[in-house]
Amino acid sequence: MRHELRLRRATGCGMLLFVIAVLSAVMFVGGVESAEARRFEMAKEVIAPYVGGTYGVSNLSDSAYGRSSGASTFFTETVKQNMSGELGVTFNVQAFVLRLGVEYIFGQTMTGVQGKSASGTELLNLDSKVSAIVPMGAIEIPLTVGMESRLHIGVGGGYALVSVDNEYRLTAAGQSAYPGVPETYSEKGSGGGLAYKAYLGGEFLLTDTVTLGMDLGYRHVMATSLQASKAMTTLSGNYTAGGDLLLNNGDPRSINLGGLFFGTQLRIYIPY
Repeated sequence: MRHELRLRRATGCGMLLFVIAVLSAVMFVGGVESAEARRFEMAKEVIAPYVGGTYGVSNLSDSAYGRSSGASTFFTETVKQNMSGELGVTFNVQAFVLRLGVEYIFGQTMTGVQGKSASGTELLNLDSKVSAIVPMGAIEIPLTVGMESRLHIGVGGGYALVSVDNEYRLTAAGQSAYPGVPETYSEKGSGGGLAYKAYLGGEFLLTDTVTLGMDLGYRHVMATSLQASKAMTTLSGNYTAGGDLLLNNGDPRSINLGGLFFGTQLRIYIPY
């Protein structure tokens, strides 16, 4: 009886192993066939979510604080670079690729920037942050398309939502030069404006259905006016919430986060 039981168990285990082996073989063969059937072909891929970023030269300079921190204040430090992160999706419609995304652009964060008088006396120091959220659409027109690569030119446009945050700290000399202004205060504002870009790009297969995209181009991201986010007393005047932020001479303050850029993206194509 015991011998018969052992034989049944051995037979059952053998059958189970056989079934597992057969199923594994079927899945392997099916996977190979699916992989062969799903061979990547750049011209025929349709939908690809993507994530990317850029680094570039900034047109921002000192426009967030340079001409709005008192007529007697001079700065030598300026914003020189922008960076960004982007999420979106591309659609290949054969004649061109439609690219829809949202980009978060931020200028170089300035910390401890010194504002001095003409004689070199420090009047204040400040921290400055400028950023923009930009929903944008672009059309990429293929120049050459291979099995696993593509070269294209792209043009796009959208609307930029720009915000500015400056934190001021006046020295004793600064308080003497600008009486009535708080020793420390924050200046916050926001605005909007058109954004557009043009670029030369390439896309290359990395693995399976994932590609690496690269762009070299120029973008214009500008808010032609900014509104105060709260009531405040500043070096450029007294504001109520929603009032236009001004320069020292009373003109509207504008911000340009544009400039030359280099960008990369990972695009993940979805079987269609």
